Amino acid sequence: MSDAFIQNGMTVNGLRISDGEQHRILSELDTLGTDFPPTEDRRGSSRQSLPPHLVVKVLIQQPGGGVHKFRVRARNLNNTGISLLHGGFMHIGSQCTVEVFDGSMPLVKIPGHVIRCRYLRQIVHEIGVGFDQPIDAAAVLNSEATQADASETRGPALPRLRGRVLHVDPIEADRRYLDYRLAQVGLNFRHAENALQTIELANTQSFDLVLAEYRLKPDPAPFLVKRLRTAGNQVPIIILGHSLSKTAAQEITADGASACLSKPFKLPDLIKLLEHYLPVDDASHPDTADALLSEHWPEEAFRPLIIEYVNDLTSTLEYLSRTLMARATEADALSSAQQLAATAGLYGYPKITEAANELSTMLRLDPLPTDMIFEQMLNLQKLAEAAQQAIG
Repeated sequence: MSDAFIQNGMTVNGLRISDGEQHRILSELDTLGTDFPPTEDRRGSSRQSLPPHLVVKVLIQQPGGGVHKFRVRARNLNNTGISLLHGGFMHIGSQCTVEVFDGSMPLVKIPGHVIRCRYLRQIVHEIGVGFDQPIDAAAVLNSEATQADASETRGPALPRLRGRVLHVDPIEADRRYLDYRLAQVGLNFRHAENALQTIELANTQSFDLVLAEYRLKPDPAPFLVKRLRTAGNQVPIIILGHSLSKTAAQEITADGASACLSKPFKLPDLIKLLEHYLPVDDASHPDTADALLSEHWPEEAFRPLIIEYVNDLTSTLEYLSRTLMARATEADALSSAQQLAATAGLYGYPKITEAANELSTMLRLDPLPTDMIFEQMLNLQKLAEAAQQAIG
């Protein structure tokens, strides 16, 4: 989860929805627009999306309450304010300070106040913060830290790789940074929550690489490595760790880890390791006869969201299959099929939308055409596999 708040030194989850659901909400907002007049039309500043590796925190004084510091999911930024998602209500007029970080490196602190709070769904609200003084948004997004980072990845030095990565890292800022980098080089990835889930996924699904933080809880990375190797799983495992000692690296390598990389690391060092264990894709983008590529794939900034959506497709179809088998939940199956059709359209997969709409039509028939529904589910699974193939 990417939204949390810090109170009395404690960090507590705030926005209790998955990163994938947050991405979907943001995409829907961008597609539908906003009910609020854009400030940039009046003040000459265009909205700009924040790169995924930038972290935004808001320190706010709520009326009659204490001071809370929230880590939020930003929607966009301009010279006069910022729009973000939050898991609760914020009072209009509340004073706050917006902080932007590149990983753990602070870029800017901006005083402001809440100018709108709009309920979206579940616990999610869209919050608008107006800055007390206009800023240069482009300068924030192109600060020295961000420019230096971008210079490392610009041009032909950044390869396109193919493969499926299982990524486990409890440190959210580090996980988001690595997700951004994995997506940049074209890799498909899935998250695990801890060592045990990593072991289960790695032993039951096919992955080309495991990226794991050394200090996992409750079971650390050496436990993970030993269990995988004892089970005969030879997937390459790269261990990442803050200030990882030479002794610790040697010990876990002896246990079966393929390589270790100490944080903070330079991007070329990470890319060199990825290139060693994963094949390079010489094509500018994946596109084979059997692959199903999103219509939005040419938009490079949108690719990480497409990859995450495709990663979620398998679990979405698994849930749909379970609801179909439970005849008492046919209404849930219809609702899931309709949602699948709508979301696939947002992410540029009209073939999946068409197939899901056909399934929805079948689910409205009485009696249910079970053979046709079964065939349509197989069709959807083939489309999901084709989408997975297209992104690596």
